[in-house]
Amino acid sequence: MRNVKLEFPNFNGQNVLEWVFKAEQFFDYYKVPEAEKLTVAEMHLDQVINPLFEMNQPFLTWSDMSDALEFDFGPICACASLIKLLNHIAMLSCFGIYEAMTQTRKVGTMII
Repeated sequence: MRNVKLEFPNFNGQNVLEWVFKAEQFFDYYKVPEAEKLTVAEMHLDQVINPLFEMNQPFLTWSDMSDALEFDFGPICACASLIKLLNHIAMLSCFGIYEAMTQTRKVGTMII
């Protein structure tokens, strides 16, 4: 088998799933111990991502970090889209009730 040199990619906030996949390939190929994965990954966060991300979420493991990155930078799941839609519907419904109540008060004021 030929020796292949894999480079660990930097993460810039784009394509997080691809970055995590490549990081996992790197860890597997070089048999990086679990205890060192987090350190290796943190060294490859771009300067813009690293401070913002570390301030909010100190991590104990690579798994915790990759899960948080996928949550923060990953594609929106169908559940999240559904929740946003339901919140929007609820907001419109509340606005409609408020508007109806306001119209009733105006009509009531005019009648009096």
